[in-house]
Amino acid sequence: MKKANLMQLLDQLEELAENSPRLPLTGKSLVPTEELYQLADQLRLALPEEVKRAEWVAKEKERLLEESKNEAQKMIQQAKEYIQKLIDESEIVRQAKEQAAQVIESAKQNAQELSQGAAGYAQQILLALDQQLEKTLQTVRRGQEELGKKKHDER
Repeated sequence: MKKANLMQLLDQLEELAENSPRLPLTGKSLVPTEELYQLADQLRLALPEEVKRAEWVAKEKERLLEESKNEAQKMIQQAKEYIQKLIDESEIVRQAKEQAAQVIESAKQNAQELSQGAAGYAQQILLALDQQLEKTLQTVRRGQEELGKKKHDER
């Protein structure tokens, strides 16, 4: 069986409901249960893939944040080493302190920008995934309600 993504499966579920024959005067549809069960099974198979993607996004966010922090620490360390070198090699200590302070401030600002950019990107990805999963959950709940109504109507 070919795996489909959640959005394709949900589209198929909606199409099944829209294209099913309707009972006159009731607005209710006669949905082929076998097709409905097949789509439900495919949704169950596809859902773990979406969850894996969400986990990957969370790990990627953590990796980007850690990478940003490491880069910031490296830049700060390089700035400190540069400061020490200026002090050791220069007769003009005041100029060395000024340059060192500028380098450290620049490194901190760059590190902060890197960290904010990574966090913003990860937040956008997680928000998009949250919206997609919410739509999926709503569709599944509508399907469950529809099945519950049909089961109740059959009694």
